[in-house]
Amino acid sequence: DGRSEISDGVYDDLRSRLVAAEDALEGATGRPLVQRASRAVGAPVSSAASGAQAKVAHLVPMTSLACRTQGRPDVERWYAVSFAAQAAAQGLSLRDCGGWVAEPKVDGGAVSALYARGRFVRLVTRGDGEVGQDVTRHARHIAGLPAALMLPRALPRAAQAPPGLKLDLPQELPEVVEVRGEVYIALEHWGQMQASGAAAGLSNPRNAATGALNALDPSEVASRRLSFTAYAALAHPSLDAPAPP
Repeated sequence: DGRSEISDGVYDDLRSRLVAAEDALEGATGRPLVQRASRAVGAPVSSAASGAQAKVAHLVPMTSLACRTQGRPDVERWYAVSFAAQAAAQGLSLRDCGGWVAEPKVDGGAVSALYARGRFVRLVTRGDGEVGQDVTRHARHIAGLPAALMLPRALPRAAQAPPGLKLDLPQELPEVVEVRGEVYIALEHWGQMQASGAAAGLSNPRNAATGALNALDPSEVASRRLSFTAYAALAHPSLDAPAPP
């Protein structure tokens, strides 16, 4: 029914122990593991589950984020270790050594949107990271998913280069651009679904979003008011990819 049997905290702890066990095994044998269970993401896309929706091999595997910290103290320790050598070499304090960029983790379903010469052509779920499910038919019901890509005339203020560094805008888009992001249900809309009874039988907005993507009926996607937010873009020479198994 899509309900999690354990909490995210318990899952992260178990996964950390699995990674440690895999590292210890590699250290003991002196050989890298051919396959690491900790690196498996998503789930295989079966023909029965996909129905009329085709399986598509990703041009580049879609991996998942790894949880490396359990809170601010872990982040501060990572920062101190990462910049200690630079601080010592340049005679700087850690505070003046560098910074980082943070962004919220949107909890939804990972997807890959492909654009050829700037025009949208395909939307695919992450699946098992190697092969996903073609859900292009649902694209027009997902808010924030652009139908076309255009080059900006100027860099936004937040992306301005620091003094002494020049950033040039590209003159044209790559032949194929892959935009990766999350399809999700905003908490505001989730609250409305709960109030109206539309969320009956759905355990949380993440499962509701991924379930809608896997549905064959586009009207189900429209009723859940899905949104898209991008987190990465990749350039490819063509749309060609290995045939899925």
